[in-house]
Amino acid sequence: GPLAILPMQDQHQSSIVWISPDQDAKTIFELDEANFIQQLTKRMENCLGEVKVVSDKFSYPLILVEAQKFYHEKMLLVGDAAVGVHPIAGQGFNLAIVGIRILADLVKVNLQSGLNIGSNSLIKAYDKKVGIETKKMIVATDILNSLFETKSLSVSVARDVGLGVVNKVPWLKKFFIRGAGGV
Repeated sequence: GPLAILPMQDQHQSSIVWISPDQDAKTIFELDEANFIQQLTKRMENCLGEVKVVSDKFSYPLILVEAQKFYHEKMLLVGDAAVGVHPIAGQGFNLAIVGIRILADLVKVNLQSGLNIGSNSLIKAYDKKVGIETKKMIVATDILNSLFETKSLSVSVARDVGLGVVNKVPWLKKFFIRGAGGV
């Protein structure tokens, strides 16, 4: 569904992204400031502390956008330029990091081999590797989003128990953090 975003002005404040189903988004977006803050505070179970609107709210639909290829001539697409995914867990940023890491590795190999870093083989290798990582991230993001949007009590309980276990087992937590961050 669409988003309402509240950019904050300084480093001691955070931006809030409110994701809602399409049928609720218009109503939420049209709330006056006091009611918007009241509903957001209620939705977040009052865990945010003081909330204030410091800019205009805006919304946009959450749709998956993926490039058919991750290059055009000698220009490579990285991160959000290549794919637009659901903002859950900052996966667009993570894809950018993965793309940069792939490119750096390919450039290093080409330089060590005495090859041109702008070669078609490097571009094609980048396209293939980023395409694979993008597909993996899209599937993982879709599963994660589905788990958090479910209305099923059994899935919700299993999700919460699973998250609790992951959070308490250091090596498992590190595994998932590394996987989500592309490292």
